[in-house]
Amino acid sequence: MRNKLALGLLFGFLIAVFAGLIHVISKSVVSKGVVEIEMRDVGTDMDELHSLLDSKKMLLNHHVFDWAVLNNSYYYIQNNDKSYIDESFTESKINEMHFTGAAYYDNNGTRLSFIDGSKLEYGDDWTEYEARAFDRIVKFVREKGSESFDGFVNVEGVAMAVAVHKVFDSRKEKSSNGYLIMSSAIDWHFREWAQKISGLDFSILPLARYEMADGTAVKDGRKVIETDGVILAYSVINDVFGKPAFCLELRKPRSIAEFGKEMSHKNFLLMLILCVLVLCVGLIIIHFAHQHGIRLEMNFRLKHDALTWLPNLKCFLERLPAIMKEASRNGDCLAVVYLNTKNFKSVNDSYGYSQGDEVLKEIASRLRTLEAPERVARSSADRFLVAISDARQDAVKKRAQKILEALQKPFNVKGNALFLSICMGLAFLPEECENETDFVHYAELAMHNAHKNGGNSISFFDELMKTEAFEKKQIEIDLRNAIEQRALTVYYQPKVDIAENDVAGCEALVRWQTENGQWVPPPVFIPVAEEAGLVTQIDMFVLRTACRQALQWQKDGSGAVPVSVNMSVRSILSDGFADAVLRILEEEGAPSSLIDIEITESCFMSDMETAFKAISRLHEAGLHVELDDFGTGYSSLQYLSAMPISILKIDKQFVDDIFSGKEAAQPLVKSIISLAVSLGMHTVSEGVEDRKQLDFLASNGAHIIQGYLFSKPLSASDCGEFLRNRKVRIEAVMKAA
Repeated sequence: MRNKLALGLLFGFLIAVFAGLIHVISKSVVSKGVVEIEMRDVGTDMDELHSLLDSKKMLLNHHVFDWAVLNNSYYYIQNNDKSYIDESFTESKINEMHFTGAAYYDNNGTRLSFIDGSKLEYGDDWTEYEARAFDRIVKFVREKGSESFDGFVNVEGVAMAVAVHKVFDSRKEKSSNGYLIMSSAIDWHFREWAQKISGLDFSILPLARYEMADGTAVKDGRKVIETDGVILAYSVINDVFGKPAFCLELRKPRSIAEFGKEMSHKNFLLMLILCVLVLCVGLIIIHFAHQHGIRLEMNFRLKHDALTWLPNLKCFLERLPAIMKEASRNGDCLAVVYLNTKNFKSVNDSYGYSQGDEVLKEIASRLRTLEAPERVARSSADRFLVAISDARQDAVKKRAQKILEALQKPFNVKGNALFLSICMGLAFLPEECENETDFVHYAELAMHNAHKNGGNSISFFDELMKTEAFEKKQIEIDLRNAIEQRALTVYYQPKVDIAENDVAGCEALVRWQTENGQWVPPPVFIPVAEEAGLVTQIDMFVLRTACRQALQWQKDGSGAVPVSVNMSVRSILSDGFADAVLRILEEEGAPSSLIDIEITESCFMSDMETAFKAISRLHEAGLHVELDDFGTGYSSLQYLSAMPISILKIDKQFVDDIFSGKEAAQPLVKSIISLAVSLGMHTVSEGVEDRKQLDFLASNGAHIIQGYLFSKPLSASDCGEFLRNRKVRIEAVMKAA
């Protein structure tokens, strides 16, 4: 096929070259003869144009002679009879003779009169220029001593024919006593007359425009310029003094050349059409060959990962049924391994995406060396799939262990040894597996379980995982419905300032009671909400509800009680978080003094810069920020000193350990309190349930207490009652304790 295609293209190329040669040769041969004919025709036409100019001049000369030998003219000069001019040169007479101007002079060259025939067509001052030109011409004729004279002249850009004759009596019996001069403009009137007679297309260029189409100037004589569609011929006409007066520009269409060129083009076009037909045949062959190649490539790309060139999930799922049948036919044990890395995001963050891609390629390469390439796939991002089959189940487990060990070896990233934490899930082919999608899903569930176990381990699928996954999905569905139907509610737990014997604030806590009356614990549905992307909706719902409740308590006379609202990491790091919080406060009319924002340390580890900007914006707007569960995460003095945090909340775990017998428990709590004081922060102790814990915290300067000792989380109405009777409630607890 390639040889035929090359031959077709070569033949088409040769035809194109042959057509081009014919075109060039015919154009060269024909053009030479055509140019000679055209030059001859142009010369003839220019001669005819000169003849028309001479006719114009001769006609004017006849008029001058007729008037110069009239007795009336002679006696006008002799007697200086002014009435002669008015009576003889009437408007009808001027129009009949088509002259531009006329003048009488005595023998001394003195102008006796000037008759203007231009009707101010060339401007108000032009007649004065014409009269001066007449003076120079008459002087020139007197000096030559001629009886008559004619020629051309240029007066301020207007080309004119002029004629001069001595004035005699009609019989010429007496000596001449003066001169008569007349002029006739060679303007559009002449051009229309000449074109009507000759059919020539020409222009009269004034002295200031002696420039041809090619930009060069015509100084004297004639010059011809050839262009594609027309021949331009130029001829300079001298004035009575022998200097250039104006220029004739003759335009001659190249009809013969155009005809020859048209025929040449048609021949060339016919050859090109033949060439195109041949090429089309070749292109059709190319097209079908190329399309076949594209289909093969597209099919490959649709089923393979563009980075590692491993089969993708779609391809793996298409191949898996055949692998399952083969294993069943051979009596082998088949398993699907689903793996990913626990800390791959840090690779991209630390070394960049290009280095992250190199690590993924290396993972793919190691998997190819351990298992058949057609049984390895990249599912997405840093997730990979491997299908392993062997005669015994323990042999499959050993091969999976080899994969884990291979991926635990260091990766070279810019000269550094990088170790990845691998989470691997393995699912054996169940006896009642309905389809390949469920098979892979079981391996994925096992992989998620390996994540919970900390990584660098293999988790094996069991039915409990399937049940847990189903329950989690059902919780997600029910939670979405609860959010849409506004079935969530908010409870409030008071924070008591034992130093002031008053309530320092309340913490807003979301609660969910299902349609059948069962309460779903927050530790159950909050993680599901975070995974499903619902937690931000819940956060903003709690915030808006808290704003309304704080304002309601203030209106009911319970006082201005600040309410703290927990915000998830996802909410804090989302775009426009601070704007959303402030917008809700503005919409609800709640002052910033009534709302505190609680955050956890994990937001610092995720994206400290974004978290800092959001929290700083809230702090600048007057909101207090509380750091919840302090000491349980990745606490750092750098974060504490940089973040605008007002309150540290001592986690319930530390409070529970105060009297647990752990040696470090009490010093640790004291250190937290001391650290808060040194940083200018307050503390809130969570989970306080007995008097001993209360006394210890109070004796070490922690006066704000939150826990069941004073109150459990209450509904809005119950909490309102607590606030209205807070003095009595707090005193009762303090006395009873």
